[in-house]
Amino acid sequence: MSASSRCCSERRHTAHEHLVEGLIYYRFHPRFGETVLISRQLEYRGVELVVVLQPDRSLACIPAWMTREAAAQYVLCEKPRFSVDILRSLRAAADALLALQLPFRFEVGSVSDRLMSSAPE
Repeated sequence: MSASSRCCSERRHTAHEHLVEGLIYYRFHPRFGETVLISRQLEYRGVELVVVLQPDRSLACIPAWMTREAAAQYVLCEKPRFSVDILRSLRAAADALLALQLPFRFEVGSVSDRLMSSAPE
């Protein structure tokens, strides 16, 4: 057997994917409550994702936590659970991160300051 044919014979690729069934527990996802076929799991920028086969045979990536039972407990409530101060600090952190990634310069916090200054405490 030649070296080139041995090399090719060692690679084993199959056209068949191993699909695993999962359930979308996150109630705000359009396919909530549906059993989906997960073709693979991956991580992108520190976020665990699953690749889901759609009804039209296309693929979609969704956060893996949406397929875990714990996601079923996320609910909307009438009263906010976070204080305005906490939300302001979170927005400031997001603005600082965005300022590092955007190619153009803007005043960090300028938009959120205007929005938050009109919010009731």
